[in-house]
Amino acid sequence: MAVIRTNKWIQLFLKHADSKRELESTYLRLFVNPLQPLFQFQNDEQLAAYLQKVGLFTVKDMEQLTAFIDHDYWSILQAQFLELKQAWNGPNVPVYVLMANQSLERRQEDVRGMMGLSFENGILLLIPKSIELNRLRALLTHEYHHVCRLYHTKESEQSITLLESMVMEGLAELAVKEYVGESSMAPWAHKQKSDWKMLWNQYLSEKTLAIKGRKEHKDFLYGSRKKRIPYMMGYTLGYCLCQQAASQLGEKSVALLTTPADKIYRYGYLENGFKNNEP
Repeated sequence: MAVIRTNKWIQLFLKHADSKRELESTYLRLFVNPLQPLFQFQNDEQLAAYLQKVGLFTVKDMEQLTAFIDHDYWSILQAQFLELKQAWNGPNVPVYVLMANQSLERRQEDVRGMMGLSFENGILLLIPKSIELNRLRALLTHEYHHVCRLYHTKESEQSITLLESMVMEGLAELAVKEYVGESSMAPWAHKQKSDWKMLWNQYLSEKTLAIKGRKEHKDFLYGSRKKRIPYMMGYTLGYCLCQQAASQLGEKSVALLTTPADKIYRYGYLENGFKNNEP
């Protein structure tokens, strides 16, 4: 299945949507309803509202769609997907690529105008109409790594711990560094600090790391002004932890893909990992 040719969807949209009323209904039919298997909202209108909030283009952005499909993003992503699938022995899931709205495009500091959402049964990439190709490859690498990690761990949105959430983000960005290059890594990965363990000790405990449910991890992962948790703290510390563990274990991303989070924590957080190098 791999990369879905959503450029064909866009061509149909531009060809057949004339009136404003028809624009909205065609938009829902072509770009929202096909994504329901990933999100499972009660109706397409609710899903559309959610997708537009996270960054999907709207009918107001349609004038930019022609420029968007003029790029050969689909072929580039297909080649990257096949390379990663073989390297990681990963599952064959659909990858949907659609244009981001202008609001997401303006968010350059944290997400560089793009957004990836990954699930065990598929990936959605929202990207600006023009994007540097290695950043595009990095986005797919990061998100497909999540899919492969979930494929091996069998975690769900409800069962996943905060530690595993942090490890997933850290390992995915290590894969970006290895397969795409350090210059294409996410901004939060470049914010790593030599004193990261001090920050870890200040905000994280064994009890906190055991919190289950992805929804419960939001403040720790993204930061919270109200709780005075630094911006993107969980992502940054997750990367620092995984980078340290990779160094201690002498492993590359393909081996760490299936390494349990608690082992990565032990090797990444403790000065010398396990004594005698035993799990």
